Amino acid sequence: MLAGLGRSEVSEAPGLFERVMWMSWGLDFVVPADHRAARWAMAYWLAAQVADGSLDPAVGAYRIWRDVAWNLGAPSAASRG
Repeated sequence: MLAGLGRSEVSEAPGLFERVMWMSWGLDFVVPADHRAARWAMAYWLAAQVADGSLDPAVGAYRIWRDVAWNLGAPSAASRG
């Protein structure tokens, strides 16, 4: 896609370049603009890594708790009483 841009499409090159880079790293992931939606997307991404075996389940669960649930205001274990 990037190599096939015409002269009138040059303004699209930076965005396409960034997308190509993310895809080459295996991270073809568009982060939603909404904070809550972005955190949920991250949770699904981490869960998919656990499911496909590329992320240890304990590490995945911890990262979902630390990077997603905590930032979404989930109650702590101590406050559940």
